[in-house]
Amino acid sequence: DGSSQTHTLNLNLGKNLFDAEHPVIEALLINSSLQFVASTNANTVVIPIEPNTTYTVSRGYHAINDFTIATSTAYPSTSTTATSRQTTNSQNVLTITSGPQDHYLSAYVYFGTDMTALDDTLNALQIEKGSSATTYAAYFTPIELCKIGNYQDYIYKSGGDWYVHKEITKKVLDGTETGWITSSH
Repeated sequence: DGSSQTHTLNLNLGKNLFDAEHPVIEALLINSSLQFVASTNANTVVIPIEPNTTYTVSRGYHAINDFTIATSTAYPSTSTTATSRQTTNSQNVLTITSGPQDHYLSAYVYFGTDMTALDDTLNALQIEKGSSATTYAAYFTPIELCKIGNYQDYIYKSGGDWYVHKEITKKVLDGTETGWITSSH
């Protein structure tokens, strides 16, 4: 009909936001002064997050006593200061709410060089939106169907249902089309 419409779709690709198969890990600790400190055997995972959002981090495999999570406005490094921090020596679940400018969540989950123990820790880690821990679910990646630039069609699962997200459409021309192609001379 010639009208232009914009559609926004918020995707839920699964509740676990941590991809254990492709983790981003930094050798950092988060001290009580909210400073990120380099530490050779520290394993802190980093994920991008949304501002003003509550996240719960569950560490199903208790590989260390110290368990600390933090939010920050910049990607964590030794020159970064966290904006908030939660820590425990005995629990496997922590909750934190990001600030209005926060874009990263860091979770110090393991200290050591034993790769099997680190893998066990990462494979049981769940980072999810909300203020309570739920039953573990593996990270889910959508299945890409077609991509042109930043636009893509893909299949994804939310809860028990499967969905198709379409941004690209295909039009087969039969020679009878009018009004949808414009040209200027």
